[in-house]
Amino acid sequence: MIKMIVTGLHDQNDRVIFYNEQLRDAVVKLLALRAKWQVRRLSQFGCPVIIFLDEPALAGFGSSEFISISHDEVDLCLNEVVAAIHEEGGLAGIHICANTDWALVLDSTVDIVNFDAYAYFDKFILYAERIKAFLQSGRIIAWGIVPTLNPDDLERESPESLFDKWCLQAAEIEKLGISHDALVRQSLITPSCGAGALSPELAKKVLWLVQEVSREIRNFA
Repeated sequence: MIKMIVTGLHDQNDRVIFYNEQLRDAVVKLLALRAKWQVRRLSQFGCPVIIFLDEPALAGFGSSEFISISHDEVDLCLNEVVAAIHEEGGLAGIHICANTDWALVLDSTVDIVNFDAYAYFDKFILYAERIKAFLQSGRIIAWGIVPTLNPDDLERESPESLFDKWCLQAAEIEKLGISHDALVRQSLITPSCGAGALSPELAKKVLWLVQEVSREIRNFA
């Protein structure tokens, strides 16, 4: 996983380096090279390689703090790193654990979009036509339907409850003209975000729920 928080880095004047074209270009090229190196190293095991770009900063895209950052600027940075992954034969995914401008993400060249389906599906589905086009191009949605941000939610949920939740969400996407079989083939089940802040017991439950919900979906298909 590559963490692409270019907006989290500041120069000596405490200015976000994204606003400095030279520094921004240097950081993006460094991330692209690191991504290529990771694909190259992991390819030696003979399995498909997926590199996820962790982009929480995109949750702030369009906010007052980053109002002067354009769609095209973000698109160029993101697609440069994705292109580097593709050059080495890898697949590129992006993880955003909050709401964002999903048009920007779905219109990009990433192969997999990982979103918090537990808390933000109602925002994601607003981009219906872009979701349809994304799936029709053969790409993949990774459903972060196992909650990790609120321990109470995690303790309350079960494989059955999360499977039922996924079915309701899947039905909304199938209404766009995507067949159920295609949707299942082009879906991954993941945690909504990281589990590092959870107790070991709850972190194990996250992994168990991911496994069990995935099994329920495969059996249902």
